Amino acid sequence: MEYMNAYILCFLQVTFCALILMVLHSLRKQIGRTPFFLSVATLLVFAHFINSADLQLSTGISGLSINVATSLLLSPFIMAMLIVYTLDGTIAAQRLTIGAVAVSGTFFFLANITAAQCDWYGFELTNPELANTLKVLLDRSRQDVAAAIGAIIIDLLVLPVTFQFFRNRRFSTFLAVTLSLILTQVVDSFVYSLIADAWSDEFWINMQQLYLSRAITMVWLGILTTLYLNMNEEELSQNKLKNPLDFIRAIINSYTRKNIIQSHAHEWEGRFELFVENSQDLIILVGKDGRIYDGNKIAETYLGVEISELLKMQFSDLIIKDEKIAPEYLKHVVEENIKWERIWWKLIKNNGDPVQQEWVIKDYKDRFISLEFSINIIEMGDKFALLTGRNSTSRHKLSHERQELMHQLTHSQRLESVGRLAGGIAHDFNNLLHSIQGSLDSISKNPPEEKKIALENNIVNAVTKASTLTGQLLGFAQKGKYAVKKVDLGQIMQSAHALFEPMARKTVKSRLILHPEPIYVKADGTQLEQVLLNLLINSRDALEGSEKPKIFFRLEMANDFNPGWHMAAPESRPENFACIRVKDNGSGISDENLKTIFDPFFTTKEVGKGTGMGLAMAYGTINNHSGWIHVESELGKGTEFFIYLPLHDAKIDLSTTHTQLNITF
Repeated sequence: MEYMNAYILCFLQVTFCALILMVLHSLRKQIGRTPFFLSVATLLVFAHFINSADLQLSTGISGLSINVATSLLLSPFIMAMLIVYTLDGTIAAQRLTIGAVAVSGTFFFLANITAAQCDWYGFELTNPELANTLKVLLDRSRQDVAAAIGAIIIDLLVLPVTFQFFRNRRFSTFLAVTLSLILTQVVDSFVYSLIADAWSDEFWINMQQLYLSRAITMVWLGILTTLYLNMNEEELSQNKLKNPLDFIRAIINSYTRKNIIQSHAHEWEGRFELFVENSQDLIILVGKDGRIYDGNKIAETYLGVEISELLKMQFSDLIIKDEKIAPEYLKHVVEENIKWERIWWKLIKNNGDPVQQEWVIKDYKDRFISLEFSINIIEMGDKFALLTGRNSTSRHKLSHERQELMHQLTHSQRLESVGRLAGGIAHDFNNLLHSIQGSLDSISKNPPEEKKIALENNIVNAVTKASTLTGQLLGFAQKGKYAVKKVDLGQIMQSAHALFEPMARKTVKSRLILHPEPIYVKADGTQLEQVLLNLLINSRDALEGSEKPKIFFRLEMANDFNPGWHMAAPESRPENFACIRVKDNGSGISDENLKTIFDPFFTTKEVGKGTGMGLAMAYGTINNHSGWIHVESELGKGTEFFIYLPLHDAKIDLSTTHTQLNITF
């Protein structure tokens, strides 16, 4: 009983060391692995110091004593190695061992230097009584550390193999852990004693004592380790069955990327399977010939085909090839369908770079869906294509609905404009009708032939003007998709200005200034005419109450100094763009309203005088023509709109020629 306090203290010591390592390991995802590794290193260095002093626990049994350093301090290191191997994998266990060897080696190197310094001229200890003691400790520590390094390396080879051997034979976690710890410490004790006491007459006696003292510690550590592993059952189950020799092969192989993948493929197989099977993306493996070789669960769900049936199919069997049967919002995807042979050729040509492709298929509910695939080449003995697909149907549907709403909005805005035009145009039509009627009355009086011809020409001119005006109105109110073609901006501006003039108040002076040479763009002429007319009408309304109201309507080539050019993409050049300017000297727009003038339904006009959709429609139309609108305004001094459009022959990427504003429809 007199040794009981010493036993309890040693029990608490080894338990504390084990628990602190487990706690730090469990927190590795929150605080990182560094505290865990530092604790292991500290434990090793402290154990080397204690071992140098040869601190022993007397058991009261003749011939049996317990080495505190090797039995109580180094044993938790073996436990830590087993935990890291089991939960973190082979590479992590190797790194822990390499770190332990590095720490011990550093201690060995410094111990040699310091021991030598004790005898060198120029070095002295201020306390002579400690000189011999320090030298003895350092001399002994060198041999003990060398033995510890050898034992650690053996632990690295023996522990994972024995543990995996018992685990693969369905031993319980406790038995697998405890037996592997005990067997490892048998080999560990032999190697340690062989290096530390190889020339001692008491070699076998010292080794036997070391083995017996550590066996009891290993049983207790086996219990603690089992409890900790059971607390991490999910991670433990992912590495349940592995080849015991995988660890040895991993050590023999070099740390190249290829060898690491090949050596540890089985170890990571469970984790990869977990990721792949729970991914919300379709993952399909396709061969060069287009045959499907594998797929994940979400692929089965989307396609409504079991994996056994899927493996009998060609990938092209899944793809919808007839755009006539596809929904309207997916027809353009079907039209851009690319055959698998072409995709494979692009993969080979890209030398491993991924290929992006979109296809339409039918899902398990017989619905048409669009899948956007990223395709990579992988090698598994032969070359295969790994397709990772994501459902993009909603995006196309929303885009189609947005386009339809834009068409409806444009048509509605046109009709509103036609109504606003009617008042001004009615006067012109009335004048034309009076001109025709007057000419007919004069002809009925049988005038001279020359006068009769002049009257007939008046009628023809009036009818031509009326027909042109009617055609403009009908085209203006038409409903349909954009009819993009090469158009002359000057002619469109002249047409819009001609329609605007009847609506302009007599006091408003509008001036049209065109570029001396024709400027051509790819656009829908009617759509642009609607935008320009809308801006002219807004300018007219802003001039109400102004003195000497003026509107300048100008066409010119863009240049670096034009306001709004800063919104162009970095790749854009001014010579590739035309600029339309609409300027008035009206009331102007406040800074607060300037931020929201393009928002749908935003208007500063009285109820019944504006819908708030004119500028929103103008923004959408110019945006769809790969251009942008910029506004400069100051209260009391007027407003100027700048419209930038790419020329029809501009060598640019139209998808990057404008800056999107923060506007939603």
